[in-house]
Amino acid sequence: MTRRLGSGPAIAGLAVCFGALVAAFMTLPAVISDARYPDVGSHSSLRHGVGDGLVELWSVGAGSYPADLARLVDYWRVWHATKIVISSLLVVVLVLLAVGLWRRFVDADGRRRAWGWTAGVVTVLVVMAGG
Repeated sequence: MTRRLGSGPAIAGLAVCFGALVAAFMTLPAVISDARYPDVGSHSSLRHGVGDGLVELWSVGAGSYPADLARLVDYWRVWHATKIVISSLLVVVLVLLAVGLWRRFVDADGRRRAWGWTAGVVTVLVVMAGG
């Protein structure tokens, strides 16, 4: 298993997974949040919901959120939870890709420098994503 991680098809598959997860990170949270709360996602409803909800919260002084504000909080909770799940998967894929690229670098004969540079870039991405 560990030797196959540095193979060409494994590296290509991990690179495709990385690209798909980046695309999902940019699009999927809004799609899921809008599907769960269809009336919240538009810009005007967000602005009015925050404004009206905060005015109601401040005037009543209740311990719980008003209905408009509670829907917005739930909307953004779903949005951020989706981002967290995708980010976690992205870190796992990046770690596997970095390990595979470093193994490819160690085993490479001719294009050793290119594999080392690529492995270094992915390792930096892993550190940045972990931060």
